[in-house]
Amino acid sequence: MLGIYAPRLVSQIAELGTRPFPPPSTISKTYTLSINVVPETGGEIGIISPSSNSGTFEPGSQITLTAIPDDCYTFDGGRWEIDGALDWKETITITMDSNRSVTAYFRLKDTTSPTISEVKTSSYSDVSATITWETDKPTTSQVEYGKTKDYGLRATSDSELTTSHEIRLTALEPGKTYYFKLKSQDQCANEAIHEGKLTTPSEIPVGYEVGKRAPGFTLPSYQDDNPESPNKGQTVSLSDFQGKKILLNFWATGCGPCVAELPHIRTAYDTYCQENSSDADSAVITICLDETEDVAERIEKLKDKYTDEVSRFMLPILLDPQHQAEDLYNVTRIPTTFLIDSYGIIRESKTGGFKDEGEIIDMLNRLD
Repeated sequence: MLGIYAPRLVSQIAELGTRPFPPPSTISKTYTLSINVVPETGGEIGIISPSSNSGTFEPGSQITLTAIPDDCYTFDGGRWEIDGALDWKETITITMDSNRSVTAYFRLKDTTSPTISEVKTSSYSDVSATITWETDKPTTSQVEYGKTKDYGLRATSDSELTTSHEIRLTALEPGKTYYFKLKSQDQCANEAIHEGKLTTPSEIPVGYEVGKRAPGFTLPSYQDDNPESPNKGQTVSLSDFQGKKILLNFWATGCGPCVAELPHIRTAYDTYCQENSSDADSAVITICLDETEDVAERIEKLKDKYTDEVSRFMLPILLDPQHQAEDLYNVTRIPTTFLIDSYGIIRESKTGGFKDEGEIIDMLNRLD
């Protein structure tokens, strides 16, 4: 059978032999450059020339590389490893005559841990506490805490690296001892730790007197069509302002001294409390004690009367027609104002009007 096909096979081989093959120099080939850094967080290798998106290069290409350390690292000494052999240069140039491998070695330039000092429990109540401390260089702020040294609770600050630290511990129980661990880490991951403990006081009773926990309430707000007004008829609770210093003012539309002091309260609200800011640490709440259902109409009449100072009513106004908050705070004369600290404790009370916004600001500054 082979004899039948032999002439055809010989003919095909002869034809194939006449076809030209491309010379070796025209065959396309590239080499791969493998780039590594140690440690992985130490920095990166930059290709000065030529650029390549694929990491492959033509044979004979001259590749110039430089090492770029991250903030916490240095390339001091210029340690490279090229195909397993060490070299010390700031930049290197290699020839791509085969697949090549390059590694740059970085080292930490700061290995000193921060120092924690001036640890204080600056203030606390029966259910929360504030811890402050200092560090000798900018670091993060974190506290782990709990009833045992297993902790279980954690509080951190969202602020940038700082040397002055303040953290609020919440969800505490009255009359309990809590262990805490402070942690401060600098930008290079060097960490300092300090351990301590605190004991919360016995439960603070609720009441309207100074030193007691401010009674909670939920009231509707005044409905104002002015788009800049905070009063949209929404329901507001005292607990909505947890963690803030609060000025709580009781007034009525028929009270001359009450209306007279509203511009001062409004200025403090607008310029100091920064109520529209998510990080504001203070709040202003006013409660109108008018009993009649037409309280909104009464406020509108006051706005018409004080057309040049209509902004005096551009502050939070809650309505208390059922005397809920009035009774809880035992308000017998107006205007009456309570100053509540960020722990929810009444620290001052004042009967009579404020002479200016400076007096209000001074009182808020005395609060924790």
